[in-house]
Amino acid sequence: MNKYTINDITRASGGFAMLAVDQREAMRMMFAAAGAPAPVA
Repeated sequence: MNKYTINDITRASGGFAMLAVDQREAMRMMFAAAGAPAPVA
């Protein structure tokens, strides 16, 4: 399994490259997958 970082979903400008269907839950899952130390509240 690959280890992803937050850089994998950012554009060159620094903005996030994602579709905001349910942005809060999607970001929680992406930060967790990137190894964030604690859940994003």
